[in-house]
Amino acid sequence: IIGTMNSSDRSLTALDVAMRRRFKFQELLPEPQLFQGIIIEDIEIQALLEALNERIEYLIGRDYCIGHAYFTLLLNEENQTFEKLADILKNQILPLLQEYFYSDWEKIDLVLGCNNFVYKNELQGKSLRLFENTQVMPEEVWNINTKAFDDPKNYIKIYKDIELEGPQAK
Repeated sequence: IIGTMNSSDRSLTALDVAMRRRFKFQELLPEPQLFQGIIIEDIEIQALLEALNERIEYLIGRDYCIGHAYFTLLLNEENQTFEKLADILKNQILPLLQEYFYSDWEKIDLVLGCNNFVYKNELQGKSLRLFENTQVMPEEVWNINTKAFDDPKNYIKIYKDIELEGPQAK
């Protein structure tokens, strides 16, 4: 029997201790090298996963690195499409980052390479007037830029310093 759990499951401390007394545990780290040579729309999947994990490790520790299992769908050649990759990043990785960082959007932005997958919505005009008679200004409001997930260059910019053409649509 092979069971898996990650270190963020420690909220179940009693269960964790009981399992460790009875079974052998072996650490399994992400294996980005599984994706060596897999390139989708000029996006190197191995480099993408490595860059995401390097940033995560620096910000909150290696126990939170993104496992290669999120991307294993892409090992099958017929699934190596930009649409599948975009779905993984938008619907699996981004929600995971939101959980990891408790919606600290600045850190999420850092992990994603600060290239407009998420952006700060500045208070202005009508939004600013909502708070003009108060002593307390609201905290920053961040949004997800769904259009950014449609541009392969945004993914490349996560791991490689490239120039993005034109303003990024929000």
